[in-house]
Amino acid sequence: MTLISEPALEKHALRHADALAKRIVDGETSYDVGAASFEWNARFRRYVYEQALVVWRDIGPIEITLTPDRKYVRSFRDPRRLEAKIGARLDEKQLLAIAATTGLVGKLARIGQVEPGPLYHLVLSQLDAGKPRRIAMTINAARRQVAAFEVLEDGR
Repeated sequence: MTLISEPALEKHALRHADALAKRIVDGETSYDVGAASFEWNARFRRYVYEQALVVWRDIGPIEITLTPDRKYVRSFRDPRRLEAKIGARLDEKQLLAIAATTGLVGKLARIGQVEPGPLYHLVLSQLDAGKPRRIAMTINAARRQVAAFEVLEDGR
């Protein structure tokens, strides 16, 4: 049995990670290579190579507007996420879960208006302390991500 050298294993791991990233990530990727280990695993009865990687991708330009005191985000818009592709139909629970990823949506949020489609346009209302009272939001159904939002009434 011939063992592959650690530098050769690292190259192989990076090629494999790059091929995987190209299948699941839009745009160019880059890597920060972390610690690696190469050791015998008695359970698997073979040498195991582990490589820590941080995969970065270019997210392109996004637009963010802050409140005058610069404490809170007033609006957000990501042109890449606004590219509409046919996606699954989302129910209210799924829309609220995606909206909550912004950190602006609390447990008492309710959807008042909604226009379904590849891009869901909705208005959220909520009475949670420390959260904006109303937010207009666009959610990309295919990506299951918030594409844009605007705080309509601060209420903080």
